[in-house]
Amino acid sequence: MIAIKKEKILNDKELLILNKIKMNQKIEAGDIVNNLLELGLIESLGQKKYTLSKQYYRRMDKRGEYTRKRGLDKETNKSLILDHLKKWKKGYMYEFRDVFKGELQKSKINMYLDELKKEDKIELIGNPQAARGKNAAYWKLK
Repeated sequence: MIAIKKEKILNDKELLILNKIKMNQKIEAGDIVNNLLELGLIESLGQKKYTLSKQYYRRMDKRGEYTRKRGLDKETNKSLILDHLKKWKKGYMYEFRDVFKGELQKSKINMYLDELKKEDKIELIGNPQAARGKNAAYWKLK
């Protein structure tokens, strides 16, 4: 629809890139990607990640999917961590990864946990080197 409004006929390479983006495959930035960005057909998520445009998801009636793909802002993500800890009293890294359904890398989750710790809202209990088992580290509210 956007391409039609801008009187742009997409070529095979552009359609292939759009399909790869739809299938969540990583693509390399280049002239084609830049043209698709300028046309408003795709949006950048950073670090060579892209999503189809908001208009696409609106037209397909998949607004929730768009929001999930765009990701939540930092404060919302930190709030989800705190909500998890309020409900379950403690949280392990594998649980936080489940909370974010693989949308956030472990390093980003750790960054949020560190920020919450510096804000004196949570604390780490146990051995941070142990992922599972009796001495596995977990986070809890202060």
